[in-house]
Amino acid sequence: MPAQRQTITQKTPIVSVWIITYNQEKYLPKAIDSALQQETDFPFEIVIGEDCSSDQTREVCLRYQREHPDKIRLILHEQNIGLVRNFWLTLQACRGQYVAQLEGDDLWTDPFKLQKQVNLLESRPECSFCYHLFDHVDGNGSLLGETKQPRKPEELPADCDTRMVIDAKWSPLQTLTLLFRRNAFSEMPGWIYSLPIFDWPLHFYLTRSGKGAFLNENMAAYRNHDEGVWSGADHVKNSLRYYHFYRCILKAHPGAYNGYMVPRIRFHTREMLEECLCRGSVRTSTNRLRIYLRHHFPWAMDWKFCASIFCKIIGFVWSKARIHIGRMKPNKG
Repeated sequence: MPAQRQTITQKTPIVSVWIITYNQEKYLPKAIDSALQQETDFPFEIVIGEDCSSDQTREVCLRYQREHPDKIRLILHEQNIGLVRNFWLTLQACRGQYVAQLEGDDLWTDPFKLQKQVNLLESRPECSFCYHLFDHVDGNGSLLGETKQPRKPEELPADCDTRMVIDAKWSPLQTLTLLFRRNAFSEMPGWIYSLPIFDWPLHFYLTRSGKGAFLNENMAAYRNHDEGVWSGADHVKNSLRYYHFYRCILKAHPGAYNGYMVPRIRFHTREMLEECLCRGSVRTSTNRLRIYLRHHFPWAMDWKFCASIFCKIIGFVWSKARIHIGRMKPNKG
């Protein structure tokens, strides 16, 4: 069913703050507050996609919209459509020349963040997006590790390009730091809906429109907690996400990125195989071994590694068989 849209009349915003949320009543108020507290010399809107939460998240959204009707627009889905579709439908509702991402459990820590990022992109017309430093905090907002400090001039990264973003595990981008030109993202291929994650395809296609500029300031906090889409997910599952993302890129753009994509696929297929073995799951490990062989056999095989994996799987199978046989034996006496 279509989402309910609450519209407002005001000057066309320069920036759309794009928030998606589901079951985040505990964290969402701080996220919205951090967006409302932005000080700018241009108009901006906050567009919130609420995906039919089972807690009080929708009530939080409605309360904030009533309090700030000139600033907040809501996309209220009448049934749960899932993270990825909520992400893209909310993006399509954004009207700003620029779009800033902020998930419902994160927050911005600098009230001039939007102003600084818009100023940067205005001065760098060849760039399609910009990003900055951020801290990690736990569910209670306590800092995890040390505060990220501005980098020294000799440590500053080059403009972010496709190669940097495509290596998702070590990509410098994080959703809550990103501000991009809305017209830079014109491609929206159907395969993005098959992925369980939304930001990597966006980052990938933004780099096809222009490079990303780094703003050497710490202006946000990423929340690590058990309910998080990424931080709360199983590490084996996250490795599989990397793999599916890379496979989709190769299929969508054959030959364009093979030089550095294929090695990453091989790395992650080995990594997720090793991670599965630590769990002792015969079925999952066998499946991951099949994926590993698909991308390594015969020219990229590490035969010593493969032999050790094979022996471990045989050991798992034998252990399971002994347990099963033991259960089948009749009890004496």
